[in-house]
Amino acid sequence: MTRVREAGARVTGLSHAARQAVHQPCALLDHAGCCTVYAARPAACRRYLSVSVDACEAIWNGEPPAQEPEYPGIAEPGRYAASGAHNAFIAAGYDGYSYDLMAALAEALDDPECEARWRLKQPAA
Repeated sequence: MTRVREAGARVTGLSHAARQAVHQPCALLDHAGCCTVYAARPAACRRYLSVSVDACEAIWNGEPPAQEPEYPGIAEPGRYAASGAHNAFIAAGYDGYSYDLMAALAEALDDPECEARWRLKQPAA
């Protein structure tokens, strides 16, 4: 989990745009680029990341991709599901801020009070 903590430290406190500019690969990928958590790449990862190596490399290098990086059949339902979950959490009184996965995971691993604060509807530290 050292990689998760290091990745979280690199983006903690940054705006969404600044986090994107860090160009940080997911810390849960192994040396071959395979997910170490799931046998099949989760829909959330497929939704937020490119399904085309060429498009992904172009975006990484700050160039416009020659093709759409997302597969519409995954992207649209994913956006609706994420929006619905976001709105439901806010309606229930929970924090609606969008956190970086590595920063949030590092906080959850390091702070034993993290879950208790969430259950009390308090924002992350």
